Amino acid sequence: MRFKKALSLALSVWITGALLLTAPVAASPTTLIYRVMGSDRYLTAVAVSQKGWELGAGTVVLTTGENFPDALSAAPLALKYAAPILLTESDRLGSATLAEIKRLEAKKAYIVGGTGVISEIVERQLAPMGVACVRIAGQDRFETSLLVAKEVGVSKGIFVTGGADYHDALAAASIAAIKNMPVLLVPSGDLTEAQKEFLEKSKIPATYIVNDTEGRTISEQVVEQFPEAEIISGDTSYERNVNLLERFLPDLDFSTIYAATGKNFPDALAASALASKNHNAIIMLEDDVPQPVISFLNTKAVGTFNILGGYGAVPLVMEDKLRAQSLEIAAIEDIYQSIQSKQKYTLPETVVAMLTNNVMTDVRVTWDLVSVDTSRLGTSYYMGKVNGYKKTIQLALSIVPADTYTINAITAETILGRSYDFPATVKVVKSDYTTQDLPVTWSSSAVTTIPSKAGTFTYQGTVEGISQKVKLTLKVVADAKITFKDVTVDRYMRLHVNKSSTDTLYKSDVIDLEYLDLSDNGIEDISGLEYLTNLKFLNLNYNRITKVTSLNKLTNLGTLLLTNNLVTDVASLKSMTKLEVLSLKNNKVKDFTALKSLTALKQLYLEYNATTDYTPLALIYKNLIAKDFDL
Repeated sequence: MRFKKALSLALSVWITGALLLTAPVAASPTTLIYRVMGSDRYLTAVAVSQKGWELGAGTVVLTTGENFPDALSAAPLALKYAAPILLTESDRLGSATLAEIKRLEAKKAYIVGGTGVISEIVERQLAPMGVACVRIAGQDRFETSLLVAKEVGVSKGIFVTGGADYHDALAAASIAAIKNMPVLLVPSGDLTEAQKEFLEKSKIPATYIVNDTEGRTISEQVVEQFPEAEIISGDTSYERNVNLLERFLPDLDFSTIYAATGKNFPDALAASALASKNHNAIIMLEDDVPQPVISFLNTKAVGTFNILGGYGAVPLVMEDKLRAQSLEIAAIEDIYQSIQSKQKYTLPETVVAMLTNNVMTDVRVTWDLVSVDTSRLGTSYYMGKVNGYKKTIQLALSIVPADTYTINAITAETILGRSYDFPATVKVVKSDYTTQDLPVTWSSSAVTTIPSKAGTFTYQGTVEGISQKVKLTLKVVADAKITFKDVTVDRYMRLHVNKSSTDTLYKSDVIDLEYLDLSDNGIEDISGLEYLTNLKFLNLNYNRITKVTSLNKLTNLGTLLLTNNLVTDVASLKSMTKLEVLSLKNNKVKDFTALKSLTALKQLYLEYNATTDYTPLALIYKNLIAKDFDL
């Protein structure tokens, strides 16, 4: 009879819990507020289980409802086994919890904590129900969390929180579960020997440490033992709660938020398994909504608040305060994207929404299919839905032909007996005439060989993802004396190489020069500049230059500035196929035909010359992004 009375009481609790779960509190038309609660923490955990596992669960996770240390690492374990978290007293399972395990038809229970926390009596209560028990227990909270971490696995990474308090572990719990990562509790002063050994033996790809700004919760000595860790901090536990949510925005759906008191651990712990199951966030409250939480909610569209616990844990007035922070999605713009044929494409997990307070925020979106065929050219349309937004979102994806690439041959010159540094990058021209500098890998012989004789040598390199090989022609020449006829040029070059007027200039002195500015010097004769074969930038603006034939060997030039000179003929510039910037403004040029071969040009300035006939440049005109003439 006693059992029947207990069962009758449990059934009554179920009914009450079910009513609380399905009937929303009176709320505004746009924001639903539910209470998920029982008359105590144990029955609240039962109510959470009923809400999230209506059809049952093969596994449950049992943790103590009396103290937090061993319980904090349970959420990732629960999500791994699709299990609800139920709370137990240390010496017995309550009748409502036993009844819930029976309703779930669970066949396995993970008990987190040693027999001093959850006694063997609990296991004996479950045995007649055919529930097999697996106990995960260490000598203390730190070892227990380590054993749970091993059970969950660390192949995705870990979250690390202090073990002296429950706030940070609860804030991280549901996110860690979503990321398939365990929560490792650590002492504030130093890691345990078992934890150190575990870290040495494990390959952990990502570590997130939740710590206060001053480092009191977890000392610097502990943090340093996670050298690649990302620190998520804040002055208060509520600020860290929000900072965690902001950090992992793409992983969370904020259309529903779970809210629990931050003054105790059980309600938030029980909810962490359910929140992670649906990728929802958990916020913790005090007697009021903490300011960091208010600021956070003012950037989110929350359609439903599930409040954990009764009115003693979260007062009734808190419902109005949460509702006051509620915002709606005012608009989401359709998306237009373009990718190249056969390029891998993943539909976005989030879209940008404008809220009713004009704040822009990312919201999770669900598309009508999960993969995209990029092999067919044309535009395809995909439809998506966002919780709390009535309209359908459209993504228009245009598949365009893949780029083709051209790599211009490289020429360089060096002095016999000197090593040559092969370029680390190469300029690649795409089919739309835009350029990119991409890494190039040279053959091993190229980077180790120094030619032992003069001559011209050819080397080959490769750029990842491009079939065309890179060709580099290296001219190796014997050193020789050089002269510059113009006194100003000669003086400048000697200053540059630190040689006096009586010293002999050699080709080896100037061959490595890549940048030269000789502007506004009254220069008339530029003969001798032909020795600067590796030059990439040359500024000759505001001089009295008439002939530029000495420049025809400077095929590596990318920029040539000749504004305000007396140049009449530019035929010798036609070999400068790498030129991207050319200024011939205010000269005496009569014919620009020679420039039509300079297909790499991006900027071209030709005003105030002896002709205004620019028609020979029709083929390269469309490539120019800056110019001072029209066709």
